[in-house]
Amino acid sequence: MTLVLIIAASRRSGSRQKTFSVDYPSYLDNPALQPLASASEVREDRVIKLDLVNAVVAATNISRTKAEQAVETIFESLKQALGRSQRIELRRFGVFSVKPRKTGIGRNPRTGEEVNIPPGKAVRFKPGKELQGKDDEKKPG
Repeated sequence: MTLVLIIAASRRSGSRQKTFSVDYPSYLDNPALQPLASASEVREDRVIKLDLVNAVVAATNISRTKAEQAVETIFESLKQALGRSQRIELRRFGVFSVKPRKTGIGRNPRTGEEVNIPPGKAVRFKPGKELQGKDDEKKPG
């Protein structure tokens, strides 16, 4: 399985893309390669950063310190790109984008007074076809 991360940046001078790809065996398909004690065994409803670090260690046989640095570097790169309002495309996974939010009018629940809500930004995620399970379906045509 190959993980491909494409970060697209639009600049005044044109578009620029950085592509990172990592080949690794899919340890999720092979139960023998899964970590023996995982924090996700206690929390079945969520995945935390430690679970990702354990997955990298099990799949690549690198040290835990290096795996933590790799996962942290990826998250920092994602945060910086989103902070610059860049679109993040993860092939076969999905797309993260930053959308502007409009100015709104809200109410103070205690006094009932109208309050202006300033415009802001929101991160949106659009899942890819493989994540949605649509890769087996064929388009009518």
